[in-house]
Amino acid sequence: MEQYPPILDNPSSSGSSTPNKQQQQQAAATAADVPVLDAALLIAKHAHPDLDPQHVRQQLDDLAAEVVAALPEGVRYPLRVTKEINRVLYDVHGFKGNEEDYYNPNNSYINKVLETKKGKPAYQS
Repeated sequence: MEQYPPILDNPSSSGSSTPNKQQQQQAAATAADVPVLDAALLIAKHAHPDLDPQHVRQQLDDLAAEVVAALPEGVRYPLRVTKEINRVLYDVHGFKGNEEDYYNPNNSYINKVLETKKGKPAYQS
Protein backbone atom coordinates (compact mmCIF):
# COMPACT_ATOMS: atom_id res chain seq x y z
CA MET A 1 0.00 0.00 0.00
CA GLU A 2 1.26 3.45 -0.88
CA GLN A 3 2.63 5.56 1.96
CA TYR A 4 1.37 9.13 2.22
CA PRO A 5 3.24 12.10 3.65
CA PRO A 6 2.14 13.48 7.00
CA ILE A 7 -0.74 15.91 6.77
CA LEU A 8 1.34 18.74 8.23
CA ASP A 9 5.09 19.10 8.01
CA ASN A 10 6.67 20.81 10.98
CA PRO A 11 4.80 23.10 13.34
CA SER A 12 5.14 26.75 12.45
CA SER A 13 8.43 28.38 13.30
CA SER A 14 6.68 30.67 15.75
CA GLY A 15 6.19 27.69 18.05
CA SER A 16 2.42 27.95 17.83
CA SER A 17 0.54 24.65 17.70
CA THR A 18 -2.13 26.29 15.52
CA PRO A 19 -1.48 25.55 11.82
CA ASN A 20 -0.84 28.61 9.69
CA LYS A 21 -2.63 29.22 6.38
CA GLN A 22 0.08 27.52 4.30
CA GLN A 23 -0.03 24.42 6.51
CA GLN A 24 -3.82 24.33 6.29
CA GLN A 25 -3.66 24.50 2.49
CA GLN A 26 -1.00 21.76 2.44
CA ALA A 27 -3.16 19.58 4.68
CA ALA A 28 -6.20 20.06 2.46
CA ALA A 29 -4.22 19.29 -0.71
CA THR A 30 -2.59 16.21 0.83
CA ALA A 31 -5.91 14.89 2.18
CA ALA A 32 -7.52 15.40 -1.23
CA ASP A 33 -4.78 13.28 -2.83
CA VAL A 34 -5.60 10.23 -0.71
CA PRO A 35 -8.28 8.04 -2.35
CA VAL A 36 -11.21 7.38 -0.02
CA LEU A 37 -10.81 3.59 -0.17
CA ASP A 38 -7.10 3.82 0.65
CA ALA A 39 -7.93 6.01 3.65
CA ALA A 40 -10.62 3.57 4.82
CA LEU A 41 -8.19 0.65 4.46
CA LEU A 42 -5.49 2.47 6.43
CA ILE A 43 -7.94 3.16 9.26
CA ALA A 44 -9.16 -0.44 9.28
CA LYS A 45 -5.62 -1.84 9.12
CA HIS A 46 -4.69 0.18 12.20
CA ALA A 47 -7.36 -1.67 14.21
CA HIS A 48 -7.03 -4.99 12.36
CA PRO A 49 -3.35 -5.51 11.44
CA ASP A 50 -4.12 -8.84 9.77
CA LEU A 51 -6.44 -7.13 7.26
CA ASP A 52 -5.85 -8.13 3.63
CA PRO A 53 -6.51 -4.96 1.60
CA GLN A 54 -6.70 -6.94 -1.65
CA HIS A 55 -9.49 -9.09 -0.23
CA VAL A 56 -11.49 -5.97 0.68
CA ARG A 57 -10.85 -4.47 -2.75
CA GLN A 58 -12.04 -7.72 -4.38
CA GLN A 59 -15.22 -7.74 -2.28
CA LEU A 60 -15.97 -4.17 -3.36
CA ASP A 61 -15.15 -4.97 -6.98
CA ASP A 62 -17.56 -7.92 -6.83
CA LEU A 63 -20.34 -5.69 -5.47
CA ALA A 64 -19.62 -3.09 -8.16
CA ALA A 65 -19.72 -5.79 -10.84
CA GLU A 66 -23.18 -6.83 -9.63
CA VAL A 67 -24.38 -3.25 -9.95
CA VAL A 68 -22.93 -2.84 -13.45
CA ALA A 69 -24.37 -6.18 -14.60
CA ALA A 70 -27.85 -5.16 -13.49
CA LEU A 71 -27.81 -1.85 -15.36
CA PRO A 72 -29.10 -1.80 -18.92
CA GLU A 73 -26.36 -1.41 -21.54
CA GLY A 74 -25.15 2.19 -21.71
CA VAL A 75 -27.33 3.42 -18.84
CA ARG A 76 -25.23 5.44 -16.42
CA TYR A 77 -27.63 8.11 -15.21
CA PRO A 78 -26.68 9.01 -11.62
CA LEU A 79 -30.15 8.43 -10.18
CA ARG A 80 -30.48 5.05 -11.91
CA VAL A 81 -27.00 3.96 -10.80
CA THR A 82 -27.73 5.06 -7.21
CA LYS A 83 -30.98 3.11 -7.24
CA GLU A 84 -29.14 -0.02 -8.40
CA ILE A 85 -26.37 0.40 -5.81
CA ASN A 86 -29.03 0.62 -3.10
CA ARG A 87 -30.83 -2.45 -4.43
CA VAL A 88 -27.66 -4.55 -4.53
CA LEU A 89 -26.37 -3.45 -1.13
CA TYR A 90 -29.59 -3.33 0.86
CA ASP A 91 -32.05 -5.66 -0.87
CA VAL A 92 -29.75 -8.33 -2.30
CA HIS A 93 -26.97 -8.42 0.31
CA GLY A 94 -28.82 -7.11 3.37
CA PHE A 95 -26.48 -4.31 4.42
CA LYS A 96 -27.98 -2.16 7.19
CA GLY A 97 -27.12 0.15 10.04
CA ASN A 98 -26.12 -1.56 13.27
CA GLU A 99 -29.04 -0.54 15.47
CA GLU A 100 -28.18 -2.97 18.28
CA ASP A 101 -24.61 -1.75 18.78
CA TYR A 102 -24.38 1.60 17.02
CA TYR A 103 -21.20 2.75 18.77
CA ASN A 104 -19.21 -0.43 18.13
CA PRO A 105 -15.91 0.66 16.51
CA ASN A 106 -16.22 -2.18 13.98
CA ASN A 107 -19.12 -0.25 12.43
CA SER A 108 -16.49 2.13 11.04
CA TYR A 109 -13.99 -0.36 9.61
CA ILE A 110 -14.59 -1.20 5.96
CA ASN A 111 -13.51 -4.83 6.37
CA LYS A 112 -15.89 -5.42 9.27
CA VAL A 113 -18.78 -3.66 7.53
CA LEU A 114 -18.30 -5.97 4.55
CA GLU A 115 -18.01 -9.00 6.84
CA THR A 116 -21.02 -8.30 9.09
CA LYS A 117 -23.07 -6.24 6.63
CA LYS A 118 -23.66 -3.81 9.48
CA GLY A 119 -22.16 -0.42 10.02
CA LYS A 120 -22.74 3.26 10.53
CA PRO A 121 -25.35 4.55 8.09
CA ALA A 122 -22.92 7.18 6.76
CA TYR A 123 -20.48 4.41 5.75
CA GLN A 124 -23.20 2.71 3.81
CA SER A 125 -24.32 5.75 1.88
